[in-house]
Amino acid sequence: MAYRACLTPGGNLDADVFDLLTDAQQAKLCRWSIQLGKPVGDLLVEASFMVSQFSSADDRLMTLEGVLPHCGMYGAMLPDGSCHT
Repeated sequence: MAYRACLTPGGNLDADVFDLLTDAQQAKLCRWSIQLGKPVGDLLVEASFMVSQFSSADDRLMTLEGVLPHCGMYGAMLPDGSCHT
């Protein structure tokens, strides 16, 4: 594994780690924020996402692992914004 970090260490959003997410992932988080009526930051703290990079070939191909806000199940969000449990 090339990289792994907590997106919200100590309950605070790590802006440097957030910047590593793809546009599709950020858009999905914004969509969930609107659908659920919660700020993105709150969703991220509740999800306790770990950000993982499995290849060092591209520094913006991160996978999010944690509790997916839209369904409450543990799963992953891939770089294209798709989610899997």
